[in-house]
Amino acid sequence: MLKRIILLAVFAFLALAVSSVAYFGLKVGQPKREVMSPSGALVCSRENYADYLKVLPQAGRMGIDFFDRFGDDAALRRMLIAFDALALTGPETVVVAGERARAQLYTSVCRDTQCTLEEMTAAQTSCMEDNMADFGNGCVYLALRYQGSNFCFIAPAEE
Repeated sequence: MLKRIILLAVFAFLALAVSSVAYFGLKVGQPKREVMSPSGALVCSRENYADYLKVLPQAGRMGIDFFDRFGDDAALRRMLIAFDALALTGPETVVVAGERARAQLYTSVCRDTQCTLEEMTAAQTSCMEDNMADFGNGCVYLALRYQGSNFCFIAPAEE
């Protein structure tokens, strides 16, 4: 009976460990991937997104998902170059969305430190409205600037 209990406990532990790895998207043995804008102002990585999650309650009324299936580092790099061209400075909270194929960016500056739901969605909505030919499918949230820090919502492609 004791062997059975120990076997069940080991099985439950292994099942919990495997499900945790799957749930959190951890990749054991894989190098950390990141892509950085030329100026270094924006870093796209899982770690940067984790930092965003820490400020999410203060930054806005809506959370933005991590887009981990961007699939094209060249397109992401073009968007990062366009992000640098925005030259965002100051403490304002700014939401940045972009159209992948052309690296055209859209911004929404929030009135207060914490963005309203409307302010959080305005940049993405503008992108989708301007790109109705593909039903707005090329539009993604790129970044959030909050209290002088930039947070990226896109993962670099896996090697």
